[in-house]
Amino acid sequence: MNPPTKSKPAAPSNLGRRTRRSSIATLGGYGLANVLRLGSNVLLAQMLIPEAFGLMQQVTVFLIALAMFSDVGAGPSIVHSRRGDDPAFLDTAFTIQALRGLALWVVSFLAAPYYARLYEQPQLAQFIPVAALTAVLAGFNSTRIYTAERNVAVARKVACELAAQTVAVAVMLTWAYFERSVWAFVAGGIAQSATVVVLSHSVLPGHPNRLRIERAALGEVLVFGRWIFLSTVLTFFAMQMDKLLLGRLEAIDAFGVYAVAFGLASMPQTIGGMLTGTVLYPVLAEHARHSRAQFALHFARARSLLLDASSFALIGVVLLAPPFFTTFYKPEYHAATWIAPLLVLPLWFTLLQITADRACLALGQPRVLALSNLASLILKATGSLVGFEIGGLFGFIVGLTAGTVGGHAVVQRALSNEGLSIVRQDLRSTTRLAAIVLPTALLPYALGGELTGGSALLAGNARTIFEVVLALAVLTPLGLRLRTQLTGLRRD
Repeated sequence: MNPPTKSKPAAPSNLGRRTRRSSIATLGGYGLANVLRLGSNVLLAQMLIPEAFGLMQQVTVFLIALAMFSDVGAGPSIVHSRRGDDPAFLDTAFTIQALRGLALWVVSFLAAPYYARLYEQPQLAQFIPVAALTAVLAGFNSTRIYTAERNVAVARKVACELAAQTVAVAVMLTWAYFERSVWAFVAGGIAQSATVVVLSHSVLPGHPNRLRIERAALGEVLVFGRWIFLSTVLTFFAMQMDKLLLGRLEAIDAFGVYAVAFGLASMPQTIGGMLTGTVLYPVLAEHARHSRAQFALHFARARSLLLDASSFALIGVVLLAPPFFTTFYKPEYHAATWIAPLLVLPLWFTLLQITADRACLALGQPRVLALSNLASLILKATGSLVGFEIGGLFGFIVGLTAGTVGGHAVVQRALSNEGLSIVRQDLRSTTRLAAIVLPTALLPYALGGELTGGSALLAGNARTIFEVVLALAVLTPLGLRLRTQLTGLRRD
């Protein structure tokens, strides 16, 4: 008698319901977290000078570099692997993560003095080793975080992170009130990381981790993670290229204003990235394990919804950033009124890329991410430096945009080879966004110019009327399209 053939496991039930719940939780949680972060930045800007924001941005870039240079893909491996619910696999990933965190702290002590000399800011040598305690704490986060993502059930995870963000804001504001220095940011970061560790082990459901390594699990994590490692190294340089270069090209106070502007402009990208990483990628990975046809269908629909929602948010940045910065920030921060709207351009193409490259990862092709980030790195560095020479910070951002487009083209080509063309979807979404972003970003140069008195007031009113009419013309059909998509998602 022939042995029975193994049938392909059926996809878990209620995936659509879990996807909707996780999407709502992610949007709500990270939306509130960004509102908290934005509100705290407004208050901190009243207590701290732009130089403090510039210094903290350089500390943050260093910590991101440490984390990404040592990423072996333990989290994505849990989401992707068929053994992602196996206790031995989870404990192995946890052990790798903990050892990595301790190693990063040691490296921070060794590298901080050289980094401080590179940017000619001696204070960085003091801030970085203390701030790097966040890496040690993150190393002991429970793998229940990744299990929640794998099972597309992230409501509790998002709640834990929102609670940690709230603790961080309280610590930062209290510290800054009594001691107005960069140490407020450092203390807030440590408090946030510590809160996540405690809550991930005590609140989230799942396997209780312990330190152990299973050889088979270690091999699987490392094999899958080798391209993740290379990709994250390149991702760091590609995503942080602007901060790395501007930290050298601009004075520290001007760099601080750029960091504040970027903080507002990047909110839609941050939320879109979180949705992509915690909801879209796990859903795609689950479909890739069971049904390629379902994979293609859900990828196209989910990405369309993400891009439409991101367009809404980015248009809001363009329209609201100028009055926001002039109303709530001191005059030394007012250059952000034009920096933030212009940053929407590179951020949009970054969103196009991150909402597409997760499909490559779900299909087991992390190599595409590495190639895409390599192309983006080279083109961003070249474009931004040439742009800065020609047009200062304005030219720098335009060059940065050109580099981001080049990196995304690699992902487009890879997905096209898999029968998942996204070119038409990208062109349609980009054209719709550009219809508002470009006129509203460039109109001040046409109407504002050097006008003063009544002429300046008339120009400002003309710009406001133009923006409102243009926004209604584009946002109304976009809103109707979003409503139709959400209705279809609920029916599914």
